[in-house]
Amino acid sequence: MTENNGGEFLDKKEIVIGNQIWSKNNLAVTTFNNGDPIELITDNKKWAKSKKPAMCYYENNTENGRTYGAMYNLYAVLDSRGLAPEGFKIPSEDDFRNLINTLGSQSADKLKSKENWENGKNGTTNLNFNALPGGFRQEDGEFWRFGNGMFFWSNTKDYNDGWYLGIDSDVEASISCQRQNCGLYIRCIKL
Repeated sequence: MTENNGGEFLDKKEIVIGNQIWSKNNLAVTTFNNGDPIELITDNKKWAKSKKPAMCYYENNTENGRTYGAMYNLYAVLDSRGLAPEGFKIPSEDDFRNLINTLGSQSADKLKSKENWENGKNGTTNLNFNALPGGFRQEDGEFWRFGNGMFFWSNTKDYNDGWYLGIDSDVEASISCQRQNCGLYIRCIKL
């Protein structure tokens, strides 16, 4: 992994989709940009009750972090100390809408990886966004949807929820809200 201003990507490659430049892989930082550590929470009850920035790896397995990146709660995403490396940001809800509009029909199929999706629901294009089915962590701390879903936080909050991009077994990607205690991945976009 490569360090970049307190942050790291699994790979520094970037991809261009329409007028946007995305990081090719999910964020996997363990500190904020100022060097403060992000709390790693493995206990489900502690995760569910936390009102502070936190991170985890799917099923608390650091090996999953090497492949899928880290999951963060919305408190970490919106923290003023920042997670995105210099020159990048956490995408807004509008950035995700722009991405989906640029892709047109079958947006999920175009964003998915060509492997690892359950029931043969792999991606079909060469966009190289390569969304792997890393699942997410529910607000009660349980892990869910590994193999058939990938969910990315935006930096857009709506009351106690945050907007996210969902990619699952459907052919279309969707934008919806999730509770701030959920653990989702982050895919950065260039400023």
